[in-house]
Amino acid sequence: MTDNNNTGGPWLQTHSGKAWHILEPRHEDVDWLDITFALAKICRFNGHCTQHYSVAQHSVAVAESLPDECRRYALLHDAHEAYLGDWTRPLKAALDAISPDGALQELESRTACAIHLAAGLAYPVPVDIAEQIKKADIRQLFIERNNIMARPPLDWEGEHLNPTLPYRVKPEIWEDAAQRYFNALVSAGIDAGSVFLPFALNHGGTEGR
Repeated sequence: MTDNNNTGGPWLQTHSGKAWHILEPRHEDVDWLDITFALAKICRFNGHCTQHYSVAQHSVAVAESLPDECRRYALLHDAHEAYLGDWTRPLKAALDAISPDGALQELESRTACAIHLAAGLAYPVPVDIAEQIKKADIRQLFIERNNIMARPPLDWEGEHLNPTLPYRVKPEIWEDAAQRYFNALVSAGIDAGSVFLPFALNHGGTEGR
């Protein structure tokens, strides 16, 4: 949506009814239920998978594969997608090929900064932690590709570094993915509140925050 009063630029109405200012995101506007709700409903791979597999479930899987000191950051590595959507790697590469001005990357960075600040975490992510998350993220990408997508017509970038992996994924319904993601945030020490999540998801409430 655009701001008819021209006071804050483009903004997004969130699940809880808040306004998220896309150009100037603020940490005080971060609502963990908004993030949880959106990530649980956003499907990986732009929906081109055999079953709905959410960004929330992916984020938990990446976090669970890493040491404790990385988990809070790992849970948030795609959290900006709650406000900006899941832009696939091929689409980002295509945008860079057409106009390498980095506009999308700038929006992602601004959004991620606000989210990490709300979580009490440093941003940019410490280099050693960022590297571990990147490797785990790519590994999980190929696990998911092998489990919930059709046989690829061409090799994926990085495939030679990620041979066939024996792990399996079981896609969760969005409500279960949301509950696990929210629980993981709390377990990792992020002050997401103590709301009874299913009620909040169904009614848009934030009681107990």
